Amino acid sequence: MDSASRRPIGEATRLTSSPDRKMGLSVSANGKSLVFLKWSGAPHVYLADIEARTGRLSSPRRLGLPEGRNLPYAWTPDSKSVLFTSDRDGATHVFKQAVDQPAPDLLVGGKASVTLARLNSDDSEILYLVSPESHDHPGFAKIMRAPLYGGASKLVLQDEAIGNFQCAHAPSSICVFSQSLPSTLRFVIFDPVSGAKTELTRIEGPAGYKYNWSLSPDGSTIAAAVWRSNQIQFLSTTNGSTKSLAVKGQGGILALDWAADGRSMWASSSTATGAERLVNIDLHGEMRPMLEDVDRDIGWAIPSPDGRRVALWEASGSANAWSLQGF
Repeated sequence: MDSASRRPIGEATRLTSSPDRKMGLSVSANGKSLVFLKWSGAPHVYLADIEARTGRLSSPRRLGLPEGRNLPYAWTPDSKSVLFTSDRDGATHVFKQAVDQPAPDLLVGGKASVTLARLNSDDSEILYLVSPESHDHPGFAKIMRAPLYGGASKLVLQDEAIGNFQCAHAPSSICVFSQSLPSTLRFVIFDPVSGAKTELTRIEGPAGYKYNWSLSPDGSTIAAAVWRSNQIQFLSTTNGSTKSLAVKGQGGILALDWAADGRSMWASSSTATGAERLVNIDLHGEMRPMLEDVDRDIGWAIPSPDGRRVALWEASGSANAWSLQGF
């Protein structure tokens, strides 16, 4: 990589060929050694009811019996169907499946791989992120839009290092995406039709910090956390003010999503023993464990609009550290 432009020099060379996922890459200071994790396993979508009286979760049940990697990102406005990405047919596409439906419906197909899918503020369109293709500007991903109930896709915008985006719920119409730049996490407000962009704010920090964030349902606040930390930073989308919240309890935050009522947050969290669990964090920093499975990784939880269910992912598999020398 060219250190000034952060663009590739020459053609890419493949270093591994196994089908498992490669994560946590780290290169030695002299550039001669590379270490990484090889993770095998596939996440699947599960549903759990939120008990009205206690707020506890029912035992999760798997949504269908799919193949491949499946990750939930949104619900339809009637809270009856989950929108998720899946690579069951090769490239990662967007599917919709009702809670009582045995197999999903394809919403977004094509040759390109989708890495993220959300709904716009009035729930009329799917917004989805497409990975850069070989003919695209290096590192520039595309945010696309398509009618929720069928129709052609259109380009919203294209920009570098887009890691996440989200829209508030009506009557708010704010949509925000983030860019993971060197030593900076940049938040940008964008128009989900025209693609017009306005910088909102930035979080400065050491290069390589991995953040997870979520926009509140009313669009007023971004909650952001450094991966595996126990601090949540709240950023106002109206006046730019910031506030920090120390989360009480053991374990660091892995992923973060606002509850449907905006009064708490769902988070996946690592325990002291390295296991992963699902917790609920209120706005005072109190953490309440909701789900733990020592045999599976537990990912984020997306609440249904009516607040009665969450869609989450769980995965079983193994991860081992590997090293490459003289590559």
